Amino acid sequence: MENNEVEQVENRKKYRIGWFAIVFWVGVAVIFDLLTLIPIVGAVCGTLYFAAFAVYLWKTGHGWVNWKVVVPEALAVVAEWIPAIQALPAIVAGAVIIIAISRVEDKTGISIPLPGKKPGTTPPRIQKAPLNQGGVRAPR
Repeated sequence: MENNEVEQVENRKKYRIGWFAIVFWVGVAVIFDLLTLIPIVGAVCGTLYFAAFAVYLWKTGHGWVNWKVVVPEALAVVAEWIPAIQALPAIVAGAVIIIAISRVEDKTGISIPLPGKKPGTTPPRIQKAPLNQGGVRAPR
């Protein structure tokens, strides 16, 4: 039985964002979203929240400029700077989208590529013929 338990622990998925972090960041997002009901405070709160969240995501291995993180963050920050849209829960929505994408990637092991880019492909390098082939110099 002990062997089976050890195998289960080893086979357990390692998530970059744990449950405690999810509860913490979504809870802080809810508080900051409630603060956005105050007109000027909202723009500052959204920007500060996503700056801190970006640093946390960078430390957990999501990368500094990852399009799956930057796009929801940028949309939420822009939404917080627009007065009429500021009342919507953009901070919570952005945080939940980022966490969901991270969990899906960690669970499946599949990274969602940038639209229009084929993962793992690079253009072929141009191969020039060597100048001196078989002891015979190429003509000019």
